[in-house]
Amino acid sequence: MSGQSDDAKGVIRSSYDGGRTWESFDRGTVVTQDWSGYSDLVQADRDHVGLLYEAGAVDARDEIRFARFTPDWLKERRGPDPTTHDRAPGARAAAVLGGPTETGGPAGGTLSFDGTDDAVRLPYSDRLRLGTREFDASLWFRYSATSGEQPLLSLGGTGASQPQVTLRAEPAAHRITGLITVRDGAATPRTVTVQSASAYNDGYWHRLRLRRGDGLLTLSIDGEEVGSAADAPGCAAAFSARRCR
Repeated sequence: MSGQSDDAKGVIRSSYDGGRTWESFDRGTVVTQDWSGYSDLVQADRDHVGLLYEAGAVDARDEIRFARFTPDWLKERRGPDPTTHDRAPGARAAAVLGGPTETGGPAGGTLSFDGTDDAVRLPYSDRLRLGTREFDASLWFRYSATSGEQPLLSLGGTGASQPQVTLRAEPAAHRITGLITVRDGAATPRTVTVQSASAYNDGYWHRLRLRRGDGLLTLSIDGEEVGSAADAPGCAAAFSARRCR
């Protein structure tokens, strides 16, 4: 077992092959929904496991907490997730999470998400370690929600200081937001944000594109540029600050 954090919550993940591979975060057992940080597992006695971990409602470093549990408290092992084809050359199939339904769409094989736990997760690939490189990300979306944050794409870390690429719809604020958070050596992490002037929550299909290149971060929808900002030098997505190079 491994006590680990995805920053926004603490999760215990299991290995069934002697530690060679580990469950993904969505398969683990949630210990806390608070921000969480470093943790350590120990065999407390013959029947119980102890978990010492950092956590807090505002900051992961607010408190040191201790939890004790028996192994049967953990989620049961789950079978393989269904997959969907990834059209990138040589890419492995992507995992389909939460049970979305198929629907008609502009590109074929379109999935309809329930807004709760549905998602498509790409398997790790070195090509997704964007580092300091230019990139071009595009996708189709359709929705009609008038409130809440609607995630469209998340790549890299989470939190305000982790290298990442994020696309989301924010209908209450009447906008689509794209952002990158970058690290450049020991400098303070910087975030570059681009936004549209409309939420595009009209129930029709729209094509979204986020491009980093030529010194700019540019957001386009349906082939029209709707926002741009000066790029910040640094690593945009590496899945670990230690690999941000």
